[in-house]
Amino acid sequence: MTSRINRQLPKSYSRNFIEAVRSEIGEYSFEMILRDANIAEEACQTSEFLKHNSLNAAEFSGVLAAVRSYYGSGARGTLNRIGRSVWHKVVRKTLKGWIVYPLVRLAGARLALRLLANLIKKPDGDVSVHLLDREMIFMDTSSDATVDQEDDQPVCWYTIGLIQACVSWASNEEISVEEIACRAMGHEACKFKIE
Repeated sequence: MTSRINRQLPKSYSRNFIEAVRSEIGEYSFEMILRDANIAEEACQTSEFLKHNSLNAAEFSGVLAAVRSYYGSGARGTLNRIGRSVWHKVVRKTLKGWIVYPLVRLAGARLALRLLANLIKKPDGDVSVHLLDREMIFMDTSSDATVDQEDDQPVCWYTIGLIQACVSWASNEEISVEEIACRAMGHEACKFKIE
């Protein structure tokens, strides 16, 4: 397995993420975020670059950290909306939702979460879904969102937004997601309880 820092995210996932960040925060803030994350602005501005390149885990995490720093207490909602937006882009572009949706509806939220886990663990990550009584646990051991991050509280608001959008899409219900362990706090994995 590649080191966490150098782990390459899939190109389509990187592109959806960058597009969602730009759309949510606007061009001016987007430029500031890229500068704070030490990513060349030109790299994420051209669609040609995004077709042939991807972010590594450190760059991805750096963008999320820069959003948290830039927005302070408002970052939670911003990152949650970015996560939701990425899921909707994935459904529209990658999963071709109009074909997959009826199948997922029959199988429910657990199958949708497995689709999400497979998406974010590519190519060599470790993400899984576990069923405990009436709760589901989404466990992200790779946790690209926390590379080089340390905090005394959970920081994966982006991932919470992804999970909420995924389960809501599959079940047509809003659900509660709580991060119960975070690698930024020193845990072995980021764990999310879904009720």
